[in-house]
Amino acid sequence: MRIGDIEIPCYVLNNGMRVITHRGLQAAISMSVKGSATETAEFIGTFSEKGLECSEIVARLSAPTEFVPAFGRTAFGYEATVLADICDLFLEARSLGGILTKSGERIAARCELLARGFARVGIIALVDEATGYQLDRCREDLQRILEQYISKELARWVRTFDQDFYKHMYRLRGWTADPTSHKRPSCVARYTVDLTYARIHPSLLESLKSSRTGWEEEGGSKGGKLHQFLTPGEGHPRLKQHLEGVIVAMKLSRDWKEFYERMNQLYPKLNETMSIPFPDWEGESGEHVALPGD
Repeated sequence: MRIGDIEIPCYVLNNGMRVITHRGLQAAISMSVKGSATETAEFIGTFSEKGLECSEIVARLSAPTEFVPAFGRTAFGYEATVLADICDLFLEARSLGGILTKSGERIAARCELLARGFARVGIIALVDEATGYQLDRCREDLQRILEQYISKELARWVRTFDQDFYKHMYRLRGWTADPTSHKRPSCVARYTVDLTYARIHPSLLESLKSSRTGWEEEGGSKGGKLHQFLTPGEGHPRLKQHLEGVIVAMKLSRDWKEFYERMNQLYPKLNETMSIPFPDWEGESGEHVALPGD
């Protein structure tokens, strides 16, 4: 089973049980793959100290199923539904607040992504079964649907804006950063849009806002960053390429005025007047000759 760029070994046993491997379970939710099955069970068991019911999950993790694959040595796995139950546990812990560590929050974010993916694939499978379409469906179809969904959603967690971008913005604006706070001046968002999306394509900003609105209306979490709705194949690389040029322009500038003039020359906004740094032209008599736009 492929989730994004992670492959999870899975099997259906002779008794009909669907199982996934311990390493696959850890990789799916971005847990450290160094721990043993016992350590994983102990880690999940710590949620009971915080008032969450997890005894059944711990019991299942503490007693993995031993089986023999068609090819290979004896292996150990868990009933596949335990992955969904672990996702529910982390999401419940996150909703209560103050329970998860920083790494736990990261796992919870991954669990939300997985839960949404499983729900979508599950609905498709139920419709296919009810209509009889599963008899005609290619066996890889549901896997492909899950992979495409997860890959798309994983892009929402990719860090896009390099810290240099904000560091030089602060320098050029003459601001002093507070190392104890992650808050930025409210105008930073406006500057970011003006320097990036507005200069890549005139319709890009509205398209991204529309995608974000559609995502929220479908039940997605609110407050997503605009860059999280760029396509991973073309959108993200294009933005990263543009940002590299912007940062170079920042490094070459002494203040915001000089930088902004340079941006208008290098990356003019379409459908707006572009400033061209031509020197004033003087005629033979020495008088100033007006240029177009003077």
